[in-house]
Amino acid sequence: SKHSILWVTDFPMFEWNSSEQRFE
Repeated sequence: SKHSILWVTDFPMFEWNSSEQRFE
């Protein structure tokens, strides 16, 4: 998953996705 890299560099994005219940 290329998103995995963004997950590490874009932590804020991960939190936002969490709010949207979209971990993947």
